Parts: sequence; structure tokens; C-alpha cells
Amino acid sequence: MTKISRKEFCVFFLPLLGFWALLISIYLGRDFEESFKLVPTFFYFISSGLTVFNIKNLITGSEYDPILKNAKTRGLLFCLLVSTLSILVEFSFEEQNLIPTIFIIFSTIASFFLTGLFEYSNEQLEEKFLERSSVRNYSIESRELWEVYLDQIESKFANSTKIQNEIKRIRKILPYSSFFRSEKSKIIMEQVEKINNEENLLSILKKYVK
Repeated sequence: MTKISRKEFCVFFLPLLGFWALLISIYLGRDFEESFKLVPTFFYFISSGLTVFNIKNLITGSEYDPILKNAKTRGLLFCLLVSTLSILVEFSFEEQNLIPTIFIIFSTIASFFLTGLFEYSNEQLEEKFLERSSVRNYSIESRELWEVYLDQIESKFANSTKIQNEIKRIRKILPYSSFFRSEKSKIIMEQVEKINNEENLLSILKKYVK
């Protein structure tokens, strides 16, 4: 369970506890004849407590995407506002009124739905980020290996004009060609490293390295 520091308690939960105390004092002061006010009050206490706890985790957490964090925080604050206004409306009536209770229940459900939805969205973003990072790292490694290989054959075939021209061509496309981001570049690399014949090497490089 996430620990709550003293500062977080004062910022997030102390105002909520103060409002809860206000509701209790209103309830005791109004001297309602029936206990039906306890049901929406109980729902509100649970709803507001969980919502504030989620807001605290969002604001203090660093693992969330900033855009999703902002959107989720606004959504939870709206749910908290709806439930708070609903409980105030509930306490303004002497007789039983189901509408505020319904609003409190629906705002609670909405806050749970938002929490689950944004958790899922954040996980999807993290997976895509890791996937892009993996592709980018592979691309960097592939280009570095080809740079080394080009240096090797540049020395090995120093007297071959055709090979030297091909090396220049490959170096021009090396920074942006999608070939070096694919698994195919690794396979071709393994093949050309074994070739010593100039014509065979030239043929494979022209055919695949584009």
C-alpha cells in the first residue's frame, strides 16, 4: 500500500476530513427524524476518500504520462465535485430525496471507471514507448555495425573503384534508410562478412542495401 507522508496528508486529506466533520455536525445539528441520511453520507465518505487517494497518487506519482495524468486528475476532480454538491443538496432537504444519492453513486462508479481506463491507457503508452525504444536501439546498433564493416571493406578493397563507390552510396543512405532498422540488415551483414569475391559482394550490396 502506498505510504502517505505528513505533507501529503495535510494537503490532500486534512481538507477532506474537515469537510466530513462539517457534514457530521450538520447531520447532528439538523436533528433529522430518520436515519436515511446515513446511506448517502456513507457512500460519499467512501467515494470522496477513494477519489482523493487516487488524485494524490496521480499528482505525486512519476510513472504516468503527463497528458494522461492531467486528464485523469481533471476527471476525478469533476467526480469529486459532483458527489460533494450532491451530498450538500441531500443535506438541504428534510425529507428523503433519492436524486443526490444516485448522483453520488454514479460519480463513484465514474471515478472507478476513469481510474481503470487511464491505467490501461498508461500501460499501452508504456508498451509503445518500450517498443519504439527497442527499435531505435536496434537501429543505432545496426548502423554502428555497418559503419565498422564499411571501414573494413574500404581498406580491404582499396584498389576497387566499384567497391569504393558502393561504400560511398551506402554511407549516404546509412542515416535514414529503413533497411538498417530491419532484421534483414543483420542477416545481410552475416552474409557479406563471409564474402571475399568483389563481384559477389558488389552484387549483394546493390541488391539488398537500399
